[in-house]
Amino acid sequence: MAAYMIVENEVTDAEGFREYQKRVGSTLLSYGGTFLVRGGTYEILEGDWHLHRLILLEFPSVEQAWRWYQSDAYAPVKDIRLKTALTQVILVQGNSYVMIKAEALPPCGCLFRGEVLQHLPPCVARFARYAIR
Repeated sequence: MAAYMIVENEVTDAEGFREYQKRVGSTLLSYGGTFLVRGGTYEILEGDWHLHRLILLEFPSVEQAWRWYQSDAYAPVKDIRLKTALTQVILVQGNSYVMIKAEALPPCGCLFRGEVLQHLPPCVARFARYAIR
C-alpha cells in the first residue's frame, strides 16, 4: 500500500540547500520513492498554515519510506538538509482504494478496493481505464 511523506522546509541557507536538492533525487530511486510535489505555488483554503516549501513524496509502502529515510545513501544528504533548512516531516499510509474520476463513475455508483482490480464487477470494468493509482 502506498505511503506518502509530507515535508515542509523553511530554507535557512539557500546555497547549501541547492546541494541537497541536487543529491536527494538519486537516493530515492532504489526505494521506489518519487516526488509528487516539489515546491511550487499553493493556495491555503482553510486553517492557519505557515508553509514555506511543501514537498510530497510517494513510496510503495511505509516500510520502503522508512528504509529510505534511515538508509546509508540518504544519511549524508539528510545531514545537508538538517544544516540548511528547518524541516517538519510526516509519513502517512495511503489507502488501497482506487480513485475513479467523478465523470467516469459507473451508473450503479460502485466503489471497489484496489486489490480486486483483476476481478472488477461488470458495472466497473468498462470504466477501469479511468482508474488513477
